[in-house]
Amino acid sequence: MKKNKLFYQDNEITIFLIESKKYGTFQVKIDTKNWNRVKKYSWHINFNWKTKKIGAVESKESRVEYGRKQIVIHKLLTDYKMTDHIDGDVLNNLETNLRECNHSTNAMNKGKQRNNTSGFKGVYFEKNKWRAKIEINKKQVHLGYYSDKIEAAKAYNKAALKYHGEFSKINIL
Repeated sequence: MKKNKLFYQDNEITIFLIESKKYGTFQVKIDTKNWNRVKKYSWHINFNWKTKKIGAVESKESRVEYGRKQIVIHKLLTDYKMTDHIDGDVLNNLETNLRECNHSTNAMNKGKQRNNTSGFKGVYFEKNKWRAKIEINKKQVHLGYYSDKIEAAKAYNKAALKYHGEFSKINIL
C-alpha cells in the first residue's frame, strides 16, 4: 500500500502530497489534529475527464469501520451526510472550509457551467441581450435582460445573496 508523502506540518495545518503519473502532484490540506486518522489510508484523486476537474480525494482501502466502500476524505473528517467545500476547492479539507449541506445548497456554491460564454454565473446571451437567471427551490427564476453583461452579473449576485445566503457563489466583477 502506497502512503502519501507529508509535505508540511505545523500545530494547525498539515499538507500531504498525492502523486499521480497520470494527473501530476496535488497538495491536500487538513487540520493537523486529523493527521493520525488520515495517514492510515492511501489517498488518490478522483478526476472527472468531462469537467476536467478534481471530483474528490478518495481511498479505496478496506477497513473494518467502512467495509469495502470507497472513503472520501471530507466524509472521514466530518461524518456529515453531505459536505460542501466553502471555497470550492476539494483539496482544502480544513474544518473551517467544510460545512454540512444538502443537495440543493451544495449546488448553490458551484461555479459557472463549463459551456458558459459570458464569463459570469447566471448570465447568458439571449435575444440580443444578456439574460440573468437563478435557480431557487429547483425552479429557474428570470432576473431580467440587460444590454451589459456586467449589469446582468450584478443582478445575479444580488439575487444569489438574497436567496442562497451563505451558500451563494457570486461573480467577481
